[in-house]
Amino acid sequence: MSEITLKHPETFGQALVDIYLKQGFQSLSKRDMDLLIFLLLELDGAVDRESTNYEVARRLRLTPARVKTLRQDAYARWRPLVPTDRKATLQRILREALTTEKIKSGSKYASEKTRDHGFLAIRIEHADDRQEFEQAVLDSGGLPIYERNPDVLVLSFDTLLAVAKEFGFTSAGSKDILRQVKDLEPKAETLEKFMMKDVKALGWDETRKIFNSVGVELVKNAAHGKLGALLQIAFPFLK
Repeated sequence: MSEITLKHPETFGQALVDIYLKQGFQSLSKRDMDLLIFLLLELDGAVDRESTNYEVARRLRLTPARVKTLRQDAYARWRPLVPTDRKATLQRILREALTTEKIKSGSKYASEKTRDHGFLAIRIEHADDRQEFEQAVLDSGGLPIYERNPDVLVLSFDTLLAVAKEFGFTSAGSKDILRQVKDLEPKAETLEKFMMKDVKALGWDETRKIFNSVGVELVKNAAHGKLGALLQIAFPFLK
């Protein structure tokens, strides 16, 4: 079990003292202090935000359930201390959630029926990240759907692309998108139909239909490698 070491101890200490004094000496409850220290540990990076609840629990000598609650309550209580760039936050969440390894892991929880209809399983364990992503889905007109594991959401490609459009993630034009998608072509009739059209005349809605067509085929065939490449076309910031 590795010890927790601050990456920026001076910044951490100064922030703790400043916030404590601004609230009024001895005015914070023990619970408030626990939540504040936990949040500052994550913001410092001493506790990795990408770590699972289990991993953090081992380091803090807590149960995973308590870590899950800490993550949810700390960000709710001390929200003003959290960076407010929502676009950057969602990019980070998607970059962490849409790796090939995590897509494979999440897909184990997705039922055969949802896979056959092109639904992608996404696992977001951090309580605050999951809440942020759920709201982004709602803001884009979608609806988060849960599988048996409450940490796993299943989303259609249409919903993912709606999030991409809502928050300005897509950067490639229709022509570039079509060229890249053709390399992933699963011989779907819908894709061949759209390939007959003039790419200059294609708008976002038609491009989205092409993505949905290709995405459904890739999810059904569990082609995770190609699926990751397709997601990188939709979300250029993914690695």
